[in-house]
Amino acid sequence: MAAIAEAKGEAVRIAQAALKAFKDDRDAYAETWGRREMSTMQEVEWLVWNFPELTQSEIAQAVHVSQPLVCRLLAARRERLRKLQEERERVLEVKPKVVSGG
Repeated sequence: MAAIAEAKGEAVRIAQAALKAFKDDRDAYAETWGRREMSTMQEVEWLVWNFPELTQSEIAQAVHVSQPLVCRLLAARRERLRKLQEERERVLEVKPKVVSGG
């Protein structure tokens, strides 16, 4: 059990280090691009994309927030993605008019 806990702790440390490195690189160009500091939502999404094996609790540890907050942020993300998918499907349903030459 201790080895499993240590492996999970190591995954969180690796994710934290990778997120910090990304943020440092991003912040180096922040003034040039006019970007603000990453929000908690952006940090959570970055971790989900780059470390999909992390649990919500591990993501919460890496970002230094609560697990319920991570749960709410991921639920909001799923809802945004669902709405985007619906929009995409609606746009694809619109069929272009066929113009005959004449």
